Amino acid sequence: MEDAANDIVLEHLRHIRSKVDSMDTTLRELINRPGRLEIAVAQLHMDFAGLSVRIDNMAFRVTRIESRLQLAEGDVNAGG
Repeated sequence: MEDAANDIVLEHLRHIRSKVDSMDTTLRELINRPGRLEIAVAQLHMDFAGLSVRIDNMAFRVTRIESRLQLAEGDVNAGG
């Protein structure tokens, strides 16, 4: 009878251990996810900064082209 009780206790302890291990794995994943999101957001910030630099460079080039062609802002829409 005592062996049967011990077997039941051991079975429950194994089941509890299995659940704790599963929860530990889930918790680690939940901890890692925000870190990956932070990395992705940082990458987006870098991409936006790069695009901003490219747009600034294009604006500078357009201004330089307009200057070389002696175009004023009003002349572009004049149609002739």
